[in-house]
Amino acid sequence: MEQRKFRIGEIKLLARQSLEGSWKQIIPIFSVYILLLFAIPWVVGYVFDPLTYPDPYVAAAANSGATLYSLLVAGPFAVGAAALVLKLIRKKSVSISDVFEGFKCWGTSFCAFILVAVYSALWFLASLLPGTILFGAAVFNGFDVETFYYDPNLSAISTINKMSLYLIVAAISLIIILSIVSLFFILRYQMTFFAIADRSGKLKARDAIKESRRIMKGNIFKLFGLSFSFIGWFFLLFLGIAAASVLYNLHLLSSIPETVRMIILSLCVLTIIILVFAWVAIQVYIQTSYAVFYSIYSGNVKVSYPSSGATADDSASKSAEMDVIAEAAVEPAESDTEKTAFEDPRLETLMRLRKQILGSPDDMADDKHATKDQNED
Repeated sequence: MEQRKFRIGEIKLLARQSLEGSWKQIIPIFSVYILLLFAIPWVVGYVFDPLTYPDPYVAAAANSGATLYSLLVAGPFAVGAAALVLKLIRKKSVSISDVFEGFKCWGTSFCAFILVAVYSALWFLASLLPGTILFGAAVFNGFDVETFYYDPNLSAISTINKMSLYLIVAAISLIIILSIVSLFFILRYQMTFFAIADRSGKLKARDAIKESRRIMKGNIFKLFGLSFSFIGWFFLLFLGIAAASVLYNLHLLSSIPETVRMIILSLCVLTIIILVFAWVAIQVYIQTSYAVFYSIYSGNVKVSYPSSGATADDSASKSAEMDVIAEAAVEPAESDTEKTAFEDPRLETLMRLRKQILGSPDDMADDKHATKDQNED
């Protein structure tokens, strides 16, 4: 049995295979998760907007309550979403109750969320510190903002102000670079909630973070690439939002007949509904891909080859690895972490073709014996 690294395309392929035939079931369940986690605080913030609500004290209390709600349920719902997609890729039946799995270990889920949030914030603040110090040095050096505003060509700015300008440019560049670097450190905690869900809450918050860091060791760039690969879907969402905005503004034009305006408004509403479902589907796709990533790099997936005689050392198998995912086999569990098995239906076709071209080991053995008999004759 051989273990190999999976490419990003293969991880996403396994996610899509896991979702085949389950979209109609998983979309409503995930919609409930998103509704409870995001929609409730948003509705409260919209209704009790401090700028428009007549009683500012009631608005402040309502928004504080919404913030507290988000803080208390974010961790458990993250664990519930992880448990949901882990069951999905393991070909188990899923239900809406899976979304609430994190509340069975609310203390662990809540503590893990707080710790991950604190660690992430500290890494981000640490990335801002050098650039902020450099920016402060530029201001202390005598950068005259008013002079720079009225003379952008720098002709009337003293040498000291020019130096300050260079320092500010360097500070902004440093902040951007270090912020990107901090993102890679923050990604080390991405698998925390999957670790908790995989062990049914038996893992403590700190141990789950340690497990996430272990999984991510050497795989941070892989997860970054996996996350970045979904940018095309978000770009399409952005185009859809832009189209909905154009339709909405068109229906406001008084020069357009009322009937046409109502048709345009209907198209706008339809576009928004499609965008909402598309966003939910993309979130399901992303989370399922993360679940596959977790299953692979936590050591729960091993690659093996069928019993037709193919091995990883065969040239045919090596050349085919670029086009097909080998069947994943389950090794004996060494912990309470559940093993995950993946299988690509194209593998059977591949091995059948290989057998036709190269022959099976039994066929080759028969040919060898036949040749030996002929030589003896």
